[in-house]
Amino acid sequence: MASQLVTIKVLERLKARYGGLYSEQNVAISGTHTQAGPGGYLQLVIYLITSLGFVRQSFDVIVDGMRKALYKLTKIFAQGQFL
Repeated sequence: MASQLVTIKVLERLKARYGGLYSEQNVAISGTHTQAGPGGYLQLVIYLITSLGFVRQSFDVIVDGMRKALYKLTKIFAQGQFL
């Protein structure tokens, strides 16, 4: 599951590295429902109850994982190695 806060932070990190290549106009972050994911990374109170609040470590790992995946994807596209 993704949230507006996750999307904003991923886009900030992408902008710092790639300038205007990625933006809210060409990046959509979504996910499927899970009962096994970490808690505390969504900004909505109802989702923070079981984790007893916002968990910065969970949030940072999720945002950084998305950032790394997009860095890798960008490199693959630049090398022309995609199918």
